[in-house]
Amino acid sequence: MRAVTRSLIIGDAGFSAADLADLQRNAEHLADAAVVRTRAALEQFLRQSQFLLVVHVCSSHKTAIPPAEAMKAVFRLCREVPYVAVGENLTAAQAVDLIKAGAIDCLAVNDQRSLADVIRNAIGPYRHLRLVPKTAPLTPSQEQVLRALGEGVAVIDRDLRFQSPNPAFETLTGYTAEELSGAPALNLDGGGLKRQLEICKQQLAGCRGEVTLRRKDGSKFPAWVVVSPVPSAGSRDFDGYAVLVSDITARKEQEAEFKRLASFDSLTQLPNRDLLQDRMAQVLANAKRNRTRVAAMFVDLDHFKYVNDTWGHARGDAILIETANRMQACVRESDTVARIGGDEFAVIVTDVSEDRAAEKVAAKIAGALERPFLCDGVANYLSASIGIAIYPLHGVSAETLFANADAAMYEVKRNGRRGYRLFGDTAAVSATGTMQDQGRGLGVNRGQASSLSRTVAEAVSKKIILPPLPLFPAGLAMACIVVLFGWLFTTGMVNFHLASPDDFMSGAEMNSFGTASGGEQMEILPDIPLEPSK
Repeated sequence: MRAVTRSLIIGDAGFSAADLADLQRNAEHLADAAVVRTRAALEQFLRQSQFLLVVHVCSSHKTAIPPAEAMKAVFRLCREVPYVAVGENLTAAQAVDLIKAGAIDCLAVNDQRSLADVIRNAIGPYRHLRLVPKTAPLTPSQEQVLRALGEGVAVIDRDLRFQSPNPAFETLTGYTAEELSGAPALNLDGGGLKRQLEICKQQLAGCRGEVTLRRKDGSKFPAWVVVSPVPSAGSRDFDGYAVLVSDITARKEQEAEFKRLASFDSLTQLPNRDLLQDRMAQVLANAKRNRTRVAAMFVDLDHFKYVNDTWGHARGDAILIETANRMQACVRESDTVARIGGDEFAVIVTDVSEDRAAEKVAAKIAGALERPFLCDGVANYLSASIGIAIYPLHGVSAETLFANADAAMYEVKRNGRRGYRLFGDTAAVSATGTMQDQGRGLGVNRGQASSLSRTVAEAVSKKIILPPLPLFPAGLAMACIVVLFGWLFTTGMVNFHLASPDDFMSGAEMNSFGTASGGEQMEILPDIPLEPSK
């Protein structure tokens, strides 16, 4: 009784144990492979053993057993055993000759496939379709395998018409077997299938790739196809193609989601730093070609840390989302707003006609961010510091422009926040002034004591709700407290001196007031003089 071996490797005298281990690492089907290196060893093995796969390693010019000779010896015993030739010395021309002679597949020197892919292609469940002529019916076991296979399998004849689709292929395309049989294969081609068939015909070897297929209802879906030639029995020609189809819609959606997560901020859905750099490179290339200007801006929210510390990160996140929406509403579709981290944003403005046009956009953004942010019925007030750099005035590279915009923004921060500055200007431009006029300003300079006093007094008289105290800088908060209590004390003293004598009680009246509830008699107090003593 013959021993059964999973696979046979034919090598030359230089084929070593290390070479065998390398092959076995790259293809699991070679785990228990037997190795022969001479004609005598091959003849003896063929007489005594049974095997399911032959891999001929062509690693030198002077191989002990030429592939064509070894293939004839194998096919004398069993025509259906898959014969695969691989090796660094196997050229594409030699591979074509071997496939014409009966090899199931070849891994030539310029082939981009892996050894594992070639072996799976050679011994896959649809291998029988390539070995059986189209006129011969499939055996019951072959039909059972094809019907149970989860991937779509069909044969395409030389006239590019479908034959023998399995149920999975019908499910993928929406056609029945009757509708597919004899139908032109290119009717399902949404892009790429014809190219794969042409490659397979030219190389007479299996190929694979991503294509787009069209369903019966007209919808399209991405698919991964493996196309292999179906050799003719007893000739060097081929009868058609065996096609294996897998729907990769879920994989493409997952790849798109991964790409989105890698390029966009998960909170605000704005482009992140990496995508910002890519878009800036494209914008600068267009600006250089068209000789136009581009504005790069850095936007940083003032006192945003106090929002997180006072109200929590949930409210801070809500404010960041609303900030992103407001900033996007201030620019055109051709411009870019990105979040680069924390409360920092960047803006790219294309086709800037002049420097002042960029400043108008900055002023618009600053005004939009000074409107109250309503969260859970509570108004939160913020402002922004914005730095601007213009291409090519302030730099010609993305790194230089953003660095200069960042420097201009920090100059605004250093000079009291709440405003915007063009790189190189001597002073920052204040924002709209809305917050200051309403008594809500976080950007009031510490030296403006009289203005601050009028602002607080107006807020008290109009009963305007001031922002929470933690939102004020420490020094500004203390100044507000001092001015407010000073104003209250001064108002009280003036009212005291302007009061009429009838507004005060005498000592006797105060004494009787103290005993009105039946308490003990208090000591009689002297009357309070109406005029201070000289």
